[in-house]
Amino acid sequence: KERAREKLQTIVLVETEDLRTLAAADMVLKEAYANIILVGEEKRIKKLAEENNLDLEQARIIDPKLSDQTEFLAQEFYELRKHKGMELDKAREIISEEVLYFGCMLVKVGMADGMVAGAVHTSSDLLRSALQTIKTDKTIKVASSFILIDVPDCDYGENGLFIYADAGLNQNPTSEQLAEIAYSSAETFRSLISREPYVAMLSHSTFASAPDHPDIIKVREAVQY
Repeated sequence: KERAREKLQTIVLVETEDLRTLAAADMVLKEAYANIILVGEEKRIKKLAEENNLDLEQARIIDPKLSDQTEFLAQEFYELRKHKGMELDKAREIISEEVLYFGCMLVKVGMADGMVAGAVHTSSDLLRSALQTIKTDKTIKVASSFILIDVPDCDYGENGLFIYADAGLNQNPTSEQLAEIAYSSAETFRSLISREPYVAMLSHSTFASAPDHPDIIKVREAVQY
């Protein structure tokens, strides 16, 4: 949080029909470690906030159905997807109706630095919208997910901090993909924790109990990359 305050970023929250999202926005704004954009109907958001004693005065609220940015974002989305058969009218419909795409496009065009979602939408919907708009970093060949785990009073990891990957996206990665996931996870750890990462490749073999199993061979090969 201290690092975030030093370089204040703008985060867009799109699941504003969920009270948890508005409560989170209230907490972030009170602690002042990010600027917040809320996507949704302004009257409804303010009513829900008032009913639950949440202070969202410092948040920017954008309604995709009313915003003068919607057409611009739709045009940009159309340009991104026209090679896939996207039509402009369809792009307008998606941007005005589907908040995940609206939020992702805010990030894509630089109006926000990041988006948080997944409390209401499925992981597949969230990932699809991000991969079709923001896409992966040019240095990353394989998109992957990770879980950041904080274990109290733990001597392992970085004072009990671990990244586990891939925990939810790639079900059966190849050796090369495992190596890419290890690389991107290490970079993520370095970015979030500001410490040099140590990477462990996990498998189901204990003390070479299944040395010739294809899954074990795959992990060993990944280390070689």
